[in-house]
Amino acid sequence: MADCIHELLDSLPEGQNALVVSHAAAICSYLQRFCTVEVTDAAQKLRRITFQGEVLLDGHFWEADGFVLHIENRRPVLIRTI
Repeated sequence: MADCIHELLDSLPEGQNALVVSHAAAICSYLQRFCTVEVTDAAQKLRRITFQGEVLLDGHFWEADGFVLHIENRRPVLIRTI
């Protein structure tokens, strides 16, 4: 997942944006590189995701959940939920 996202970002002209759509497991796998991802209830698939002390998600991933990442030098400097 990370390689694919980085390849996409590397191919974008400066200032362009990209939308990546995936499933919860792949998104969590990518976010674990930069965030704390904690499974709070495995049976119910509940997670707590934090970035720099800020809680981004506490509970279920829903179909329309998403994250905006502002990336500099292949590292997010800001992550927020939408």
